[in-house]
Amino acid sequence: MKELPADVLATKEDKRFATTEIVADYRAQRLACDTLLEIGCGVGMQTRSFAETCKKVIAVDTDKRKVIFARKNCKASNVDFHVGDGLKVLESTEADVVFCDPERPASEGQRKLSSLQPDPTKLLEMCEEKGAALAIELPPQIQQVSFPAELEYLDVGGKLNRLTAYTGRLARSSASVVALPSRYRIEGNKGEGKEGHVGEWLSELSPAVVKAGLVGQFGEGVSDGKAWYVTNKLQNPFVVNTYKVLGEAENVEEAVVLLKKHGFGKVLLRLRVKPEEYWRVRKQVEADLEGEKQAALLEIHQKLYVVSKV
Repeated sequence: MKELPADVLATKEDKRFATTEIVADYRAQRLACDTLLEIGCGVGMQTRSFAETCKKVIAVDTDKRKVIFARKNCKASNVDFHVGDGLKVLESTEADVVFCDPERPASEGQRKLSSLQPDPTKLLEMCEEKGAALAIELPPQIQQVSFPAELEYLDVGGKLNRLTAYTGRLARSSASVVALPSRYRIEGNKGEGKEGHVGEWLSELSPAVVKAGLVGQFGEGVSDGKAWYVTNKLQNPFVVNTYKVLGEAENVEEAVVLLKKHGFGKVLLRLRVKPEEYWRVRKQVEADLEGEKQAALLEIHQKLYVVSKV
């Protein structure tokens, strides 16, 4: 459950999907304008922030209960709430900017645009016809976006938190990543990272940078199939972990010898094992180890590396 202000009226399910203040405030600053139409306002967390940066906000949701909650959560005089179809409201509304948080299935094997309501492509067409700029929140794990937009990934506390697609005059680049709360930003075109070799240090980049395809901006690196590591000691807001490499091994048995040598009793596994097999394999690795000192065991380029977090 996400942390929301104590005064917010919301159910447990509402809180699961609600936008946190740190994200809402950032997006409200970026979308500041005279008139903003918010489609899918939910219980009003993002609306509260829009009310601070926009002269007028028109907030719409199809769920009457959520709109009732949103009215109580956001009492700003410059906000008009509506229950209904956001596209129909857009037809009769003149807005500088449209922000949409579309409805989506609770779970899905692969996130796709066609599962979102309202349809992002139709929404973009309507915005272009009316001369309104569009920003739309998308599932961060979505694989493909068919319309031209800046895809901005938000990092909150080293974790991938949000993906917002900015179109038209709102777009500043092809892809971007912003770290919150610092608002440190990088941008560029998506591309492959520069492959390097494991040396003395590994700096793990934020999943938001990996998803944005901007790992190449940090120099040479390596991947374990999930995370991307820069092959030197790097200080940057997007570095979530820094590891000192203590040695490499061809197999688990050799890795255990290294772990014993350096006095480790606990091991965080970053191996290619099935989730249901994780604890069985970890207990097997730790069986002959002693103490509470913890290392990590990474699998990169078919080799195992014993590393210590610094």
